[in-house]
Amino acid sequence: MPEFDARAATGERPPLEGKVALITGAANGIGRAAVGLFRRAGAQVVGCDRAGGDGVEAADVTVTADMERVAALAVERYGRLDVVFTCAGVGTVRDEPAGAHLTEDWVWETTLDVNLTGTFVTCRAALPHLIAAGGGSIVTVSSIYGLISGPGSPAYAASKAGVLGLMRSLAIDYAADGIRVNAICPGFCGTEMVFGYVGKLPDPVAGLREIEATHLLDRLGLPEEIAAAALWLASDAASFVTGATIPVDGGYTTR
Repeated sequence: MPEFDARAATGERPPLEGKVALITGAANGIGRAAVGLFRRAGAQVVGCDRAGGDGVEAADVTVTADMERVAALAVERYGRLDVVFTCAGVGTVRDEPAGAHLTEDWVWETTLDVNLTGTFVTCRAALPHLIAAGGGSIVTVSSIYGLISGPGSPAYAASKAGVLGLMRSLAIDYAADGIRVNAICPGFCGTEMVFGYVGKLPDPVAGLREIEATHLLDRLGLPEEIAAAALWLASDAASFVTGATIPVDGGYTTR
């Protein structure tokens, strides 16, 4: 039986000290916040995003060759891979939400491809390296809509519910390899994705206030708050947590 790492849990040492992390969707939002937070927590980080960016590798999570390249790069650069945080995703990929009978094929296919298939492709590329390292942690990003859904979002809700099913399957299949797999379900956060959606509403100010009020804490979450939950799951402080779905939603799903 392994010993509990109390020093990491109590902050006596950086919680990700000595670990190497791969973060997708690293150019903005939760992924960008996680890159900074994980580094301050002691990790060596390789971040990737479709468009690349300053210190961020260009990679498309739906392309196997891209994700195999980035996972191999982390090992080449830092000698191992211990943590994967799958932040890459899309929200509403059309001007406004729509019911299933108005959902076009391209909306369905794009949303499922990025949110669900992209998560699978990332995990599949990383798993051999995690196994070679003797274990590790995968944290996937689902959504409150993966738990309770919402109006006009059949593709998004299906993709995020699928991430939860994938997470549980991976947790079962790779526990014997010492790999923990968990999911976080963010509420609405102050990200480019959410503000982009709000900006398309007829009255953005009133729309933002309405969204804030759906959370018990009466505000949007901060990207750093979501990243902090992922950091805990990635660390040895969460060494007995796998197959878990954790809402980080300001009480949204409690209503």
